Amino acid sequence: MNNRLQCMERLVELFEQYSGDDNALDRKEFRAMMEKELQGKVDTSDVDKIFGKLDKNDDGKLDLDEYIKIIGLLIKHIHCKKTGKGCGK
Repeated sequence: MNNRLQCMERLVELFEQYSGDDNALDRKEFRAMMEKELQGKVDTSDVDKIFGKLDKNDDGKLDLDEYIKIIGLLIKHIHCKKTGKGCGK
């Protein structure tokens, strides 16, 4: 299995691990996942901002569709921190 596929499978496993029985991440579950799995990569103060951006239907939870958007935001955030480019949008 190639590395990219393994990474994608791991992201699905993380969602399943943290989301609980309702198959959605509430703010507390999301914070726990971000703090444990991305230690040092995302500032704790950014976690609530990220959650708010992703919770498009404003139900206080991230379903799988909303969670998938995390990947792009995290890639952009890490790139910005690493290079200082693309941080404004």
